[in-house]
Order: sequence, then structure tokens, then C-alpha cells
Amino acid sequence: MNRQHLAVETVLEALREGVKPIPEFPAAPEASVVVMDAAPISAERADAVLSAYTNHGFAVLQYPTGHDSQAAISEVQAAFGLSEPFVPPMYRSRPDWADRAITSLTVAAEDMAGPAHPSFGRSTAQDLHSDGTLQEIGEVATTLLHCVRPAAQGGDTTLFNSVGAFVALHEHDPAAAAAMLHETSLIRTANIGDCRDSVAGPTFAMRADGDLISRYSISSTDSWGTRGDVTALARACAFFADLQHGNSGYHLRFALGPDQCLIFANDKISHGRTTYHDDPARPRHMKRALYLARPVYRPVPR
Repeated sequence: MNRQHLAVETVLEALREGVKPIPEFPAAPEASVVVMDAAPISAERADAVLSAYTNHGFAVLQYPTGHDSQAAISEVQAAFGLSEPFVPPMYRSRPDWADRAITSLTVAAEDMAGPAHPSFGRSTAQDLHSDGTLQEIGEVATTLLHCVRPAAQGGDTTLFNSVGAFVALHEHDPAAAAAMLHETSLIRTANIGDCRDSVAGPTFAMRADGDLISRYSISSTDSWGTRGDVTALARACAFFADLQHGNSGYHLRFALGPDQCLIFANDKISHGRTTYHDDPARPRHMKRALYLARPVYRPVPR
């Protein structure tokens, strides 16, 4: 575990005293939609995006119809100081994935040499997960998803306020929360091609500045650790499962429309996707980029 993260007892004490403000989901995702104007992004629009991102953990940028997706991603990177997208080491080691800083999520795109990505190249549902879980917890701070074209049916985005749920868990069952802070509570095992790298780490942690972060994931590549208080960990998992519905205040489900760009705090919010069905002539097409920084507005000269 990174030495910059606080010890479990210190985190529990901070939780008892009250942590930094955490995201709270709006009653409806429309509250986080910001209609974008002409490039570069104006200070007014940037403030609205950052407000939604800070308060809710995510923002949806609505671009004009037909706006170029690559241009939109570049505009967001420049305006919010995100720098170049992060390519996980697992991808950099594969010739067919090494240049995929911006990844196309579409069944139609999975015609490269070698096995398709187990999630990107399929239309099945994706369970809640955090991106970059093979990396240090919190390393991948921000995820961007740009909808070029939605599916004919399904393919809704699901978001789960993981850090918010964790604070609620601590209020309900401190021992269960402590179990999720254990340094081997969550295990991620890769399943791309012949790569089976496995990393164990805490499900939640707190940075030295008191910032609570998450890598909560329940996909097929994730498993729960067998060290520490496994009974308390099971209670924590059950508590989280009970919050994964639309009326809990911690779970949202919505469809990204064409020319919409979702940006969210990957180190605080878990995400997933429902099953979808394509129109073969117009298959679902999303673009994804990962960033090590959180967005901070940096004016771009007009």
C-alpha cells in the first residue's frame, strides 16, 4: 500500500470526526448536464462542469450535434489541465493495444489482431468497477466517456457513489468499513489475452490530506480478500449491494446520448453498463480516456 495513504485507525478516526465533502448524487442525472458552447470552453461552462464534478462526482457535457468526438476530448483535456491520457502498462505491453490512449468501445472495432477486450468488444453488461484497478488505488483519478453513437437498445451507463456509500457504511457498521480498508481486501486479476496479472489492495483508502478514495469493483475480474475480518467484509459487501438501486441515492442509471461526454471521478465513483443491442448498420460507439489528474480549469486563448 502506498505510504502516502493513512493507516486504518487514522482513517477510522477521521471518519468519526467527519471527512472532507464527498459527492452526493443529484435526484436526476439531468442536473449534471452542461450544454457546451463554441470552443474553447468558456469560464462559465467550465465552472458549471467543475461544480457538477465536485458536488456529484460527475458531469455530462452536451456538445452540438455532429461535433467531432476527438475535438471534444482534446478541448476537455486542454481546458481542464488533464494532459495526455494514461495508457495502463498492461496495454502498453501489447502491440495491438499500445497506441490506444483513447479507446474505442464498440463491437465493430474489435477486429485487431489478437483476442478482443473482454468488455470493450462485447455487448454484454459490465458490472460496477473502477478503471485502472491494477494500478495503485486512486492513481487513475478521472475517466472520460464520449458517446459518438448510442446503441439501438440498452447500453445505459450506471454510476455508484462508492465513497458516499463507504461513509454510510462506517456510520452503520464501523468494523465492516475497517474490513474494506484492509490492504488486501480487493483483488483484481487481468483477463486480456494471456495476461493474468493480479493486484491486491484496499477497497478504500485516505490520502494524507484527508481525501477519501475508492477502487470498489465487483466485476468478474475482481474478488474479495481472505485476510483480515472476512465476516465483516461480507457484511460490507452486502451493505453495498443493498444500495445498488435507483432509490438509494447512491446509484444512477441513464443513457448517454450522441455528442454527450461523461467525465467522472474514477477514484470516487464506480461505473458500469447495461446489456445492449446494436443496429448492425450503426453500432454503439463510445470513446474512453483515462487521466491521472482531476480537472482544474485552465483558460485556453481564443
